[in-house]
Amino acid sequence: MSEVEIPGSWQEALDRVVREGGLYLVLGGTDTGKSTFCRLAVEVVRKAGKAAGLVDGDIGQSQYGLPGTVFGLRFEGEERRTVATFFVGTTSPREAALQCLAGICRVTAAVQEGQPHAVMVDTTGYIRGPGAIELKQAKVAALRPNGVVLIQREGEAEAIVE
Repeated sequence: MSEVEIPGSWQEALDRVVREGGLYLVLGGTDTGKSTFCRLAVEVVRKAGKAAGLVDGDIGQSQYGLPGTVFGLRFEGEERRTVATFFVGTTSPREAALQCLAGICRVTAAVQEGQPHAVMVDTTGYIRGPGAIELKQAKVAALRPNGVVLIQREGEAEAIVE
């Protein structure tokens, strides 16, 4: 992961995660780099000698868990530990918005129990349409993150910002 060239805007966000810690929700369209950003953040926090958590809430393109499952990990020292999973039952958040929200909330709470310095919450690329916007707003309202990282290519997530 350390061979990745980090854009300046990402570096600013990564510096904040290491400096301030807390919970960060990462939003953006499909294949924009949300999972890469989360992995980088975990790596940077660990290199700073602090524990990190990761919630893989991308039920359609999971990096750590089974498809259709929200997966929670804690990284302490060299150890990576699975702390919680939540089976949503589909890879489409459009079909299971309430289950996605419940899964993200439950798994995030379990990851936070270990009090890691920072927890990154990776989300699905479902960002277009009223249902997508409502789901992202509900995640922000329920999790009350310290920060929201929005990754986009060409303004495709502006409706979420508004």
